Amino acid sequence: MVILLFQTTFTSKWKESWEEVIDANSTLVLVRYLYLIAGLSFISSFLFEIDWLSIPALISIIGILIAHKKERKEAPAQVMIMVGLVMLLTIFFVPTHPDSFMKHVNSKGTYECLYDFECVKITSTITSDGLVKTEAEVIPVTDYSSHWYGITATGSMVIGESNQQQETIQAFNIAGFWIEY
Repeated sequence: MVILLFQTTFTSKWKESWEEVIDANSTLVLVRYLYLIAGLSFISSFLFEIDWLSIPALISIIGILIAHKKERKEAPAQVMIMVGLVMLLTIFFVPTHPDSFMKHVNSKGTYECLYDFECVKITSTITSDGLVKTEAEVIPVTDYSSHWYGITATGSMVIGESNQQQETIQAFNIAGFWIEY
């Protein structure tokens, strides 16, 4: 239904380019569907808060850039618009709130941090009897920081007391994806 609506909207607006649509060598149809995929996946990821939907939007924008480079029609202006859209998409998905780094730490599975001052370390072992033994230990957070820099974000957390073993978790975020270093 959406594809039919999209196709009729674009073909009615650009009737003079109908010959290009019929031409098998034309990339116009591909570009139109890439615009559709980029728009729908971006709006869906925003409305339904599904982070992985930003990937099809980014891939579609890259495909549009490649298709426009092949045609070379008004390429500099369109390339600049697409680069701007990629930058906006990247900036849009960079988290501004420190809870995003905390969610990343929780997703690793070893630590469960509900607050920024303590975490629970969960360890599971299999005994010789074949039973699973799970231990939970409350560990204080001695240092926690999260910073937003517009197109990137960084997060750092030191877990453990100063007289015991400490573990440092550091990561930076690009387009909503945390990468540890």
